Amino acid sequence: LAVGAPAYLAASASEKATAAGVPTDAYVINGFPLADDFLAGIAARYTRVLTLEDGLIGTPASGLQGFAGVAASSLAGAGVSLHHFGIVDPCIAPSETFIEVWEHFGISEQHLLDVLLEKP
Repeated sequence: LAVGAPAYLAASASEKATAAGVPTDAYVINGFPLADDFLAGIAARYTRVLTLEDGLIGTPASGLQGFAGVAASSLAGAGVSLHHFGIVDPCIAPSETFIEVWEHFGISEQHLLDVLLEKP
């Protein structure tokens, strides 16, 4: 489930995971609010869900924020394995380009693919 600019990374990782034998879909979230049953439908269809956004998703001390927080609270108890990709502490990031910032926080096609291809 991808929000914002890094959505293209989700699409690319999804295609590569599917080609490697792990059927994967990428959903780009283009607006809010979501339909009331959207995340319930995701939980009914998938066992592993990754969220991807280029915004702040919180730290272990603060708890999840942003779309990661919405997905985690909506999917809690649904038996879905969740993995969140986003910015966890903007105070300690490189600032040359957004690609370096994303990579610093694990927001990359390779990091997504690593999670998609790991055994559950």
